[in-house]
Amino acid sequence: MKRCINCKKDIIPMGEKLFEGFHSIFPPKEFAQACYFVLSDGKTGPYFPFAQRSEKGSFWHLRVERGFWEGQIHLRISDVFVSYLQYDWETAMCTYKVLNNSR
Repeated sequence: MKRCINCKKDIIPMGEKLFEGFHSIFPPKEFAQACYFVLSDGKTGPYFPFAQRSEKGSFWHLRVERGFWEGQIHLRISDVFVSYLQYDWETAMCTYKVLNNSR
């Protein structure tokens, strides 16, 4: 069975269209392994982080998590939060963007 949503080039435009004002902050290719989630039952998959700058200088964040289990595609919105960092902590640590809010 062919997957209709199978890679970040499909999910990133979908997220930017559905979540108006949010843009992808997926890290560079060499750091992409930092963007994986693990569920309590051991299932894993990539997540796709999005951010939007608020009027007060902070960033609104959300993640779209994607997994393929039992022949189905699972998409979930997770980790909706506000931060003064553009990147979440795990991604910021590996991309060295902790103290610098610019891309």
